Amino acid sequence: MTKRIKWLPLFIAILLAVCCVPFITGLALAQDDGGDGGDSGDDGGEEGGEGGGAAQCTCGDDYSGCSVAMYSNGYVNAYFGSSGSVTRIGHSISEPAQTVQFSLPVAGRWCVTDPNEEVALNMYAPNKAAHDAHEAHGSSNGYTGVPCGTYGIIKIKVDGKISLVGSSGGYWKKAPATTPKPSAGYGEGLLGGFIEGIWVVNTGGQDEQTASASVYSVSDAKTKTEATIINETIEVRIRMYCVNKYVRFEYLITNRSASNHTVGICMGCDIPENPFNSGYDNNSYIAGPSVNDAIEPLYGLFNETFLPGIGKEANNVGDWWPETYGTWNDPVRAKAEPLLSVPDSCDFFDDISAPAVNARILFGKADATKPDFFAIGNAGELNGAGSWPSIDYDPDHLLTTVDMYWSAVWEPKTVKSQASTKIVTYYGFGEDEAAWSTGTGDSAVLDWVSLATHAPKAINVTNGAFDPDQFDITATVYNMAKDSGPYALKNVKATLILDEGLELVSGTPLSTIGDVPTNSDASTSWTVRPTGTRTGELTYRISASDANGWSQMVSNSIVVPGSPNTVLTGGYQMVNVPFTMKNSSPANVFGLAASDFNSWIWSPSFSSYGAVGDTVPGKAFWMNMKNLYYGDYLPVSLPSDAAPVTDDYTYSISTGWNMIGNPYTYPVYWGQVMFYDPVSRISVSLENAVKNGWVSKILWSWNTASLSYDANTSTETILNPWQGYWIKAYRPLTVVMRYPVYPGVN
Repeated sequence: MTKRIKWLPLFIAILLAVCCVPFITGLALAQDDGGDGGDSGDDGGEEGGEGGGAAQCTCGDDYSGCSVAMYSNGYVNAYFGSSGSVTRIGHSISEPAQTVQFSLPVAGRWCVTDPNEEVALNMYAPNKAAHDAHEAHGSSNGYTGVPCGTYGIIKIKVDGKISLVGSSGGYWKKAPATTPKPSAGYGEGLLGGFIEGIWVVNTGGQDEQTASASVYSVSDAKTKTEATIINETIEVRIRMYCVNKYVRFEYLITNRSASNHTVGICMGCDIPENPFNSGYDNNSYIAGPSVNDAIEPLYGLFNETFLPGIGKEANNVGDWWPETYGTWNDPVRAKAEPLLSVPDSCDFFDDISAPAVNARILFGKADATKPDFFAIGNAGELNGAGSWPSIDYDPDHLLTTVDMYWSAVWEPKTVKSQASTKIVTYYGFGEDEAAWSTGTGDSAVLDWVSLATHAPKAINVTNGAFDPDQFDITATVYNMAKDSGPYALKNVKATLILDEGLELVSGTPLSTIGDVPTNSDASTSWTVRPTGTRTGELTYRISASDANGWSQMVSNSIVVPGSPNTVLTGGYQMVNVPFTMKNSSPANVFGLAASDFNSWIWSPSFSSYGAVGDTVPGKAFWMNMKNLYYGDYLPVSLPSDAAPVTDDYTYSISTGWNMIGNPYTYPVYWGQVMFYDPVSRISVSLENAVKNGWVSKILWSWNTASLSYDANTSTETILNPWQGYWIKAYRPLTVVMRYPVYPGVN
C-alpha cells in the first residue's frame, strides 16, 4: 500500500485548534423539540445534567443548528449529537490571511468534558487557562472545550458492511436524547440519568430512507413499533452513563431479523495534542520543532501516552513499535497477526512529567468488554467512515503522527435471530483509580457507590533520597445514588493495606469517613513513606464498608525507584546494580569486607559460574550474605560517585542462559525490551523476537521469600531495579532498552 500524507485531517485539526470562533465556558443550551423534556442547564453541572433533554447548540452566527443531548453527574459531562453540523471560520494553510468556511457533522458524534473547566477529552480545545493565555497574546480566536465539532465516532459493521452512526448506512430509530430520571433499578436508576440513542442497520433489502419513511410515517405508537420491527434488522442501543469521573458507553446489539448476522463495533476519537509539533511558520507546515513559542504551549493537551506493558509513547507514536494491540489483519501479508495484549487501560497526559490533565480509556475493569483490537495512530488512517482499522490500518512507522487518534474494535461476532449482546467500555478522567462494581466483565454488577484512591503515580530520587520522602494516599467514597430508598451510607470506615516497602508515617490503617448521603462524596487520607526495602511498582489497597453491609475494595500502585541507598537480604539473592561508578567491585559498591559475602556470575559461553569482577548495569549476579540470617535486611549505601543510567542502553547476551537486569533505577516492562540481531541487523520487539525464535519469552526471577523461581511471561511483567533475572537466548543478541518515563517523574 502506497503511503500518502493526509492533509485534510491535519488541516481540520489546525483550524479547530487555532481558528475557532470565541466561545465561553458557560454553554448556552436550549431544549430541543425532539428531547425527552426537562429543564435546560447552562453550566454543565448537576442541575443541567438532571434536566437536559436534547440540547440545542446556540454558539453564535458561525454555527449552524445542531442538536446535542447532554448529561452530567457533576464530575464529568457526556454529550451525544443528534443532528446538524457546526460551521467553522478559519484560515487557509497556504494563505493565512484568507478565511475559509467549513462544516463538521454533529449527528452521531460524542464528546466527554470536565464540568469545571470544560476540558474536552476528544477535541482540539485548550482549557480555560490556555484560552485566557491565548487571549493575552492578542488573539481573539482562542476558545474553551465545546460540545460540538470533532466528536468521537462510532461505526457498526454488519455482515461486512460498515455503517457510520449518525451519518451513513443506517438511520435513527431514536435520536440521542437525555433520560434525566430513569425508573428505579439496580445499576441504572441508582446511577441517575443517561443519554440514549438507537441506531438501526437494515440488511433486508430496503435502503435507509425507505425504511425510515415507513417507520416514521406511522402515527400510532403501537403500529409504529410493529412497523419498526418489520423494517429493522440490527438495532444498536447506545447509552452514555456518567459513572464517577468516567462516561460508560453501553452498546446493546439486538438482531430483530429472522436470520443470524455478524455484528461488530468500532469507536474512537481524536487525542487532543499539539498540532504545531510539526512546525508552524505562518505559511507552511514542516517537520521539526515548533518555531512559534507563543502558540506552542497552548495546544499541548494529551500529547503523551502511557500504556501498561509499554510505558510512555512519544507524540510521534510511529517511532516505536507497536502501537497496535490485539489481533491485526495485516493488509500486506493478508492474514491475522497477533500483537501485544490489549491493555486494561490507556492514559493520555498533557505533560507526563507534571500531569495536570489525565484522560483514560478503561478496557479491562468493572464490566468493560475488552476490544479485539486497539490502536493509536494517525487520524486520517484510523477514522475513515468506510474503513475498519483492524483490517485497513497500515501504519507507516517512518511518518510522524501529528494528528493523534485512538480506535478500539470489537470484531464482528454472530448474533442469533432475536438475540442480544452487550459491549461496554469507559472513557474519562484518570486521576484516580476507582471501583464501582461487584465482580468484573460479564459477571459485574454495577454498584451505586464508587470507591476511588488518589496518590502520586511515582516518586523521584533527588541527591540519593526519595523526593518526596512521604506522600498522602486519599480514599474517596462517591455515593452516586439518585433514587429514593435506603441508599445512604452510614458510618463508613476505610482500611489501608500496604505492600512491603511502604509504611504509615503515623496513625493506624483504619480510618472513619462517616456518613455519605446520596449524591455526595467524602474522603479520608493517610500519610505514607517508602522504606527502601523494595522498589518498583508497589501496591496499596483500600477496603471500605458501612454499617449496613455495603463494602468495596480498590487497589492502586505507586512507582518507587531504586536509590543509592538500598538493602541486601539474608540468603541467596540475584542482584543487578543500576548505577555506574569508578570502582565497581562488589566489595566497594556495597561497602563490604570480602569475608562478608560470596558472589558469582554465570557464563553462558563456558556454562559455568565465575567470580564477579565489576558490577555492570544490566548484568545480574548471585550474592550470598554470610553473616545475615534469612529474612533479615542489611542497609547499604553506594559510593558518592554512583551515577544512575539515564539514557537508552544496550548490552550483549550469548546463546544459552543469561543473567540480566534492568539497568535503570525505574522499573521497565518486559514488553518494552527490544532485541537487536547482528546477523540480520534489525531490532524487534520482545514479541517478534520470540516469534522469530531468537529468545524465550519466559523471564525467570528468584523469589527470596519462597526460595524458588517465578516464571513470568506477561509483557506487563515488571523488571525491577536491583533485581536479577534469567532469560534464554537461541543466538547472540543485543538487548535494547529505552529509558522508562513515569507520570510525575522528571
